[in-house]
Amino acid sequence: MKDKKDKSWYRLGAFVAGAATGIGLLAWGLSALASSAGSESEEKKKTMKAPGKDEIIEREEFERDPQGYFRALRNK
Repeated sequence: MKDKKDKSWYRLGAFVAGAATGIGLLAWGLSALASSAGSESEEKKKTMKAPGKDEIIEREEFERDPQGYFRALRNK
């Protein structure tokens, strides 16, 4: 009789552990899906080291008007 009770507790424990693991994995998956949803709509913009500075700037912004960038750099 004691063996049957012990086995039922092990089964219950295994069931609870499996359910908790499943819920945790489901929550993790949903959070990963939600956090990556916004990144697909945004393009990763290319960056570069700013000439004459120790900063990182967007390459597109620099390439749009490099002469204006250097003019502003000299006027500072």
